Amino acid sequence: MTTKEIVMDTLRRAGLAEAQKLRTRAASGDADGSEIIKNAHFVPDYPPDGKRNFINVPVGAPYRYNGQIYKLWQQHDANGKPDWTPDKAVSLWDICHTKNVSDALPYAVPQGTRGLYQAGEVMVWTDGNLYRSKNDGNAYTPETYPDGWELIDA
Repeated sequence: MTTKEIVMDTLRRAGLAEAQKLRTRAASGDADGSEIIKNAHFVPDYPPDGKRNFINVPVGAPYRYNGQIYKLWQQHDANGKPDWTPDKAVSLWDICHTKNVSDALPYAVPQGTRGLYQAGEVMVWTDGNLYRSKNDGNAYTPETYPDGWELIDA
């Protein structure tokens, strides 16, 4: 094994260990959306390795899909069900949001009672501006309910 291969293997192992720590903290509820999004580089893409079986995955485990971070809400097997993606299978996934302006993600439409914006959580609206939710349980956009959002000077 070359020195470069040894270094790369060591870095991979360290990254996997950090990813596992984040997953464990997310599943236990110790890591909120802000922490998960801040550490998105440790969040695996959906579907991991092309597999869509989440039967043995802990509820709360985070995955990245189409630029958004979701947490597993319900264990399931989506093999053979291509439309069961996190953005469409709303009973199976929850959306993560952050309070950190520097980590704000594009607006994500809340999924029923999940993915609602809470007071202090931020997002990037379609006009490119940053907004902070003023209320808990905010299901509206800055256009449909401007009083629910504060424009943030970037």
